[in-house]
Amino acid sequence: SYYVSPDVKWAMNRWSTFDTPPVNDLVSLPDHKLVRTLVSNTELAERVKAFITPGEFFQVTLDDGATLDGWMIKPRDFDPSRKYPLLCVIHGGPTGIDRPQAIDARYYPADLWAARGALVLKVNYRGSAGYGQRFRQLNVRNLGVGDAWDVLSGIDALIAKGMVDPTRLGAEHAIHAGEEVGDVAMPHHHALRPSRRTRRVDQVGQRVTWHRIV
Repeated sequence: SYYVSPDVKWAMNRWSTFDTPPVNDLVSLPDHKLVRTLVSNTELAERVKAFITPGEFFQVTLDDGATLDGWMIKPRDFDPSRKYPLLCVIHGGPTGIDRPQAIDARYYPADLWAARGALVLKVNYRGSAGYGQRFRQLNVRNLGVGDAWDVLSGIDALIAKGMVDPTRLGAEHAIHAGEEVGDVAMPHHHALRPSRRTRRVDQVGQRVTWHRIV
């Protein structure tokens, strides 16, 4: 994330990766050169190294030619010969975005689910920020439909890879597009149904829906 100063001469670049906790860098504009690191979180990085769950990036090409980015968070002792329960985490929108981060628990406890043996999936469905105007406009007059297909395509892609138990699927999602995709797509997936134990919780102004992994 970029936080730009009022005079547009400086910015704070806040970034992280799958294995690097958030780092805050001061950069100059418009050349985007690093001036100094404000927060390195070096000590935190060492402390959580043993607990960070490995993540993996993958892509899915749809029938209409669109390419989606997906993120997997695997159990730490991931065994490619096993089939795992899958938790699909759907970001809000229609222009939200998911990106790799070392401690993935700001809104959804994805790392905790992975630590308990679930494979976690995040899909940047059509309309997600950061992919340009054309990708954003794929949601025009298509909201709640195309994005739902995208989430299902991500689920099917992992099932096709042989790493997911298709009888043990769950979803959690939040505001707007997350609700639309979760409430419309999830009940229609051939292997996923909302649990009778579904409960809704208001969290930081967002409605978070939990479906039990059966």
